[in-house]
Amino acid sequence: MADQRALDEREARRLVQDRFLAAYDEVKAELIHIPGIVNIGMGLRERGGALTNEPAFRVYVEEKLPLADVQPENRIPAEVRGFPIDVIKTRPRVPKLGFNDENDKRNYKTKVGGSKIGVDIHGTGGGTLGCFVSPIGDPSTVLIMSAQHVLMPREFKGAPPGKDAGIGVGQPDYSGSLCCVCNEIAKNVDGDKELDCAFARLKSDVKFAPKVRRIKKSDGSVELTGFLKGADFAVQGNPVWKVGEKSGLTRGTLSEIHPFVPLEVHASAPFAYFIDNGDSGSVLVDAVTEKVVGLLHSRPEDGATVIGFATRMSDIIRKFNVDILVTDESQNYDVMGWDEEERIGVTGPPTPDDVFAAVADRLRMTEAGTELLNLFGRHKNEIFELVNHRRPVTIAWQRSQGPAYLAAWMRSVREPAYRVPESLNGVTRQEIAGRLHEAFTEYGSDALRADLASHAHTLSRIWLESSSMEQGIAAWERSRTSALVR
Repeated sequence: MADQRALDEREARRLVQDRFLAAYDEVKAELIHIPGIVNIGMGLRERGGALTNEPAFRVYVEEKLPLADVQPENRIPAEVRGFPIDVIKTRPRVPKLGFNDENDKRNYKTKVGGSKIGVDIHGTGGGTLGCFVSPIGDPSTVLIMSAQHVLMPREFKGAPPGKDAGIGVGQPDYSGSLCCVCNEIAKNVDGDKELDCAFARLKSDVKFAPKVRRIKKSDGSVELTGFLKGADFAVQGNPVWKVGEKSGLTRGTLSEIHPFVPLEVHASAPFAYFIDNGDSGSVLVDAVTEKVVGLLHSRPEDGATVIGFATRMSDIIRKFNVDILVTDESQNYDVMGWDEEERIGVTGPPTPDDVFAAVADRLRMTEAGTELLNLFGRHKNEIFELVNHRRPVTIAWQRSQGPAYLAAWMRSVREPAYRVPESLNGVTRQEIAGRLHEAFTEYGSDALRADLASHAHTLSRIWLESSSMEQGIAAWERSRTSALVR
């Protein structure tokens, strides 16, 4: 529960902010004609690069010149209509993306805000899953919210609207090659470049927690629960926090807010920075109300990470008619990484691209291996479609523990000493083989059914008798050599 004194202080700051906002148009009209002025905002005064608690109208200029170098008629006054003026050099904004150097790469069993995400577009970096929302009036539809340049990077860079719609979103990243798609949790649905905000529809079988990931201290005590109590308007001078996949928890002060520029946040001591690569898409949460007030998307072009820029949540709600999903504090959300879940027998993200690449490289070493690689390649796209979009096949895949088995086989590539169990979560290898063979035979194309008929016996025997990827590939190569000899 928020402290009453903190709530009273927040209300006092809001009243001051409303007074400034009411005068904004008049102040801007009086100043904007002065040469060199780029924009006019409203926030907290800076002195010597440090943030103060004094509200002021901020006048942005391309260059700050010595007073003696400015003609008297072009000088910016110290105050207008009784409001103080602060002159600040303009700060161009650049999006913040991560490129394989992020700190939190965990694949969460239960998806949660503040975690790493990536999309199925080659050459893009990662970002942060901000939080979960639903269209107002449609609580059964769950969307993830992040920055548009994270979820829809091609549209953000100028591609036609709809170019990135339907693109898969993965957590912690998107992995798809050879025979399956892994880590996918959602599909893009909509976004806006000006707001730098986008949404993806969460898949119905993906577990999620309507909160931001919990942050613990080194002694194991909880520093931040990550609970969210909805959305609210931003108030300058208020303390806020965010959890990004790269820099984790940082705290700051809302240093600027007005209707026509992004929110600005200054890091608060002892934090030396507020935003780092990969933090784009994280939500700004008011520390007093525990409500989301903004969506973080960039920092100054000069590289300063002490300052972050964000879109106001009120603008996002107005544009997209969505609402934040509120944390049910009575629930004990099971937010764990796959590496913390012992019962499935795997210790890492299920199928990173480098593991798929290693399998492909191993197969290309022999003629028989290349034959198997080509076999998978012929049917890869169809298998993707069946597993992800043909409901009976999707159900068979999920109920047969397909993701868990795939993760275990991928682990055997990363860890040569590891052996795939005979049973996972109560489903034996023989059971999953039978269920998937039946599903692909019933719903697959003639070409897929033909190749299944030709190779099913050999592949089934290898599946049941091998306990690692290397054993399986070697068994296939022996079977093909034996067939040629006969």
